Formats: sequence, structure tokens, C-alpha cells
Amino acid sequence: MIRVYNGDAYAVQEEAYDRSRSLQFFLNGHKDEYILIYRGDRPVKVLSYYDVLYNREVPEKVLHLNSEVFAEARELFFSFPNPEDRWNRAVMVCSPQGGESGLEDESGLEEVSGQEEVSGQEEVSGQEEVSDQEEVECILYYQQNSTSLNYVVSEFEEYAFDEELDLELLSRAEAYIFEEYEEYTAFIWDVLERKFPEKKKLFLDENAAIFSRFVPQNRGDDMSGAIRVTSEREKDFFGRRFQKDIYSSMDVMTSLFWRRKEISFGEKNPDKRFMLIRFPVYSSGLGDVIRFCMTKVAVAEYREPGYIPVIDLSVPDGGNSFSGGRIENIWEDFFEPLNGYRPEEVMQSRHVLLCDDKMDAFNPYMMEQYHNSGHMREIYKKYLRLNQEMKSYIDPIREKFFREHGGKVLGVVARGTDYRYGGFDVPKPMEDEEYICLVREKMEEWNCNSLFLATEDADVLERFRQASFGDRLNDLEQERFRYEDVSRKGIVLAKMKKENNDYHDEMPYLAVLYLLASCSALISNCRCGAFEVADFLNGGEYQHRYCCGEGDVE
Repeated sequence: MIRVYNGDAYAVQEEAYDRSRSLQFFLNGHKDEYILIYRGDRPVKVLSYYDVLYNREVPEKVLHLNSEVFAEARELFFSFPNPEDRWNRAVMVCSPQGGESGLEDESGLEEVSGQEEVSGQEEVSGQEEVSDQEEVECILYYQQNSTSLNYVVSEFEEYAFDEELDLELLSRAEAYIFEEYEEYTAFIWDVLERKFPEKKKLFLDENAAIFSRFVPQNRGDDMSGAIRVTSEREKDFFGRRFQKDIYSSMDVMTSLFWRRKEISFGEKNPDKRFMLIRFPVYSSGLGDVIRFCMTKVAVAEYREPGYIPVIDLSVPDGGNSFSGGRIENIWEDFFEPLNGYRPEEVMQSRHVLLCDDKMDAFNPYMMEQYHNSGHMREIYKKYLRLNQEMKSYIDPIREKFFREHGGKVLGVVARGTDYRYGGFDVPKPMEDEEYICLVREKMEEWNCNSLFLATEDADVLERFRQASFGDRLNDLEQERFRYEDVSRKGIVLAKMKKENNDYHDEMPYLAVLYLLASCSALISNCRCGAFEVADFLNGGEYQHRYCCGEGDVE
């Protein structure tokens, strides 16, 4: 993402530049500011803290204010192929017609005659020596979009307006309020101008005034019912429910371009369109695999009904906890194919929308489905079907359990291990003692005469066994783990499992999910895969659902 900087910038003549003094200047509380290098009265380049720290080569480049200035800056920044080398690169934007500078004030752009001034003893000469044609309006700088193995975010290296954009999200509201003027919001504004000129638009960011000749404002107009577009770069995927009518600029950009991943693998099925769900599993648990796949299927069903979903999880990824590292479609180790089309056939077909990320948290169509419980329950009912091996294993366990434990059974999810101690961006479970008290309270309130405990944490199981539930406490024998060194962060549950763990070792956990789904009520110490999969498998038949941190769940 390219952002606009309109704060303090410090000028120095090219011949007076000294790296060590400049580094000291940045370290003295100015890391987020910039040094402008001048040759006489002509600006030639911008130096950021990272440029000076790593002694990066910075090309001489100045842009001039025009409607394509972000595209020009993007071309400059992406001329550096290594993403790390792009970080915090910056370029000056000058007005070719003169006029007042877009920087904060005249003391904000200081011409410094030597490095002593850069280190804090500024001698300010003002703007007098800067020519009208090279007046600095602002600085554009690059920030790499946050990404991870779980939530890959596009950098949108090459994009442009065309007639193939998915405009459904932008068609929803009659007004749009943008919090920040930056690369993506500028493009979204342009798309609205071209396709929906009647819609009202407003920038709250004062930096938009620099570009006012390209972005006419709707100030004073009624903006009720507007969609609000933020410029946040983080996505709290698990911990925050979907916020209707609030999207980030990366959400909107993804909504416009997500179908660009449609490719052709061959000439088969020219009259069919497939959504191929094919991503590396990495260290995901089975619950995550199920919900990530089913969310994509829900998009094919409710957002793009012309696409036929097909799952192929045979992507080599350096080993996972299902196949022992073998390249095989682990989905079909547990479940029936979604339909009669095989991945091999899809990989020879003409129209294939490739969903090759585990979960695109910045795709609003994905997130809307993920948080639409009604849709997800219908999707699980229609598409999530145990294969014969799993049915033969799970059905007798389920029938025996509920035959022996009649009456109301409370399904209790108690997530521990890496959720509690791993330091990951996931909801932190309620503390065990408090949770045990809550479970006891809900059992009484909901008239449940027994509980079924689902936990992968051996310590949590032991605490429940010591909590005087007696023979009302039940669990299924499965492999459990201890987070041995709580001071060590970043250890995922999948890495605690034995070497060459394969899908047979995951069968008890799958049985646990189906037992939870057959209980009368469900409670969890945090939002996690087991809670969501059990909820959606249950199909809305629970008498009560409760998730710690959220309360009663609809």
C-alpha cells in the first residue's frame, strides 16, 4: 500500500549529506520522518530511516502531481523485486504549477545547510530557494501489506480499471466515507466515479485536499447509510465478528479483483466454471481445514452460484499432520467429494477460479459467509458428508455414547495448548477455574445431567476430573498434549504431534466433533475450530450455545 505523508520533512544539500549524522537524526525521535536531498534548489530524492540504516541505494526520482501519481509511485517501488527492499521507500511529489506546499507548514520543510542541523540544531532558511516548478506537495511512501501463511494479502502490484471488476460490494450503498487518502482509496474513488457517478463520496483525511483537483468532495451532503472505508492493514480474523458496512480499503480492493484468479488449465468443460479449493494445509488442525474449505464452498453457493466447488488438498507443503508429508488429497481421507467432478478433471478445464489461500481474511465475500451462521449450517448439511471409513468408525461411537448417557448432554469445548500459550493472534481461552465454574452454572441453568468434554490439553482434562463432576463427566479417548514450556511462544499444536502422524490419528478428533454436534447444548472457552464446526454440523438444533468472550450465540 502506498500512503501519503504530509508531516515534517528536513532538507539537506547533496554535498552536505553525511550518513552517520543522518542516522543519529533519525534515532533522535525522527524515525517516521524523512530527509529531502537537494541539488541547489532542485529536490532529487527522499531518504527514509530504513534507507539510511541499511545504506540502501536510492534512485533520483521526483514525481509531479497528476491523476496517475500513485501508479507512477507503484512502478517505482515495485522496481525493487525484493519485498523487504521496498519497505518504507519514499518519493517526493511536486506540483508542476507551483502554489503552496502540501507539507504541514513552511517550518516543516527545512533547508539545512549542514549535518549539524540534521542532528537537531536546525538553521531554517524557509522555502525561498525552492523553485515554483519543484515545490514539494507531499511524500508518497510504501508499506508492505501484512501477510502470513494463514491470511495471505495481495500486494496488488499490477492493477487497473477495466470492465471485469466485481462491483457488487460497491453497488450496495448510496454513499461512501473514506478515512484516509491513500493508493487504494484513491483507486476505489475512481471506480465509483466511473461506474456509480451518482453515489456520494467523502474523504475525512485532510491530505485529500492536496489531490482535490482529482477528487471532488460531497461535503455537506447527507451521508446517512454510508459504507465506511478504513485503511487498516491488520485483520483480527478470529477475535472480531464481521462489522457490517465497515470495510478496509484492502477488503474493497480484494472484492474488486478476487475473480482475477480465474485461469485456464486446458480445454475440458468449456461450458462449466469451477472453483478449485486448493491450498497448503501447513499446520492447520482438522477443524480449521473443515471451516476454511466450507467457507469457500459457501461463496460458490451464495455469492457465485455459477461456480462448481471442488476440493483438492494434495498441495505439497513440507508435511502436515494428516498425510505424513505424502502428496494426497487429505479431504477425501475423511469426507466424500463435494460432487461428481474430480480434481484431475478440473486441472484440465478451461474456466477455473483458483482459491489457493487457506483463508483470504480481506475478501469480504468470504468473511460475510464465514459469519453467516444460517448459510454455513446449510452448507455443512449439503456438502460435508463422511466417507464410508469415517462413518463406520464414528456412528457406533456416537450411538453407544448417547445410548449410555440419556437425557440432556452439554458439549464442552475447552481449548488449551497453543491457544493459551503460543502467543498467536487467536482468542485467549477463559482461565480453567473460572470456566469450570461457568460450565457447572450452565449445566444447572440448562438442566443438563451430564457433560461431554472436548479438549486436546491434558492439563485441562485433569482439572475437570478434579472438579467434582463425578460420573457426569465424559470424554473420548484421544491423544492429548501439554505445552511443556509456557515461556516458549510460537509452538503450534500440529508440531506437538508424533512424527508421521496421519489421518488415522485424527479420527478420534473427528468423532469428538460429531459427538459435540449431537449434544443438547454447546459451550466453549473461546471461539475456535471445534466450537464452530460442531455448531454448523448441528444445523441449529442446539437448545443453547454459549461462547466465552461473546455470550449466547445466535
